[in-house]
Amino acid sequence: MAKLPSETLDELQLSQKFKPLLKARDEVFADMYAHSTGLPSNNPYSQKLKQAFPSCLKFLEEM
Repeated sequence: MAKLPSETLDELQLSQKFKPLLKARDEVFADMYAHSTGLPSNNPYSQKLKQAFPSCLKFLEEM
């Protein structure tokens, strides 16, 4: 999250303005976990998270 611009975090509602860091991390993890298991999603928000956190997704896919 620290590598993303604040505008991106605001767009994804992951910044401190919207929720605490732990809740934001949990949200990213849950979405990336779903993607890593092959669960299909056409949800635009989910797709933006997938694009914003490729390293997290790759890590989970390799597990």
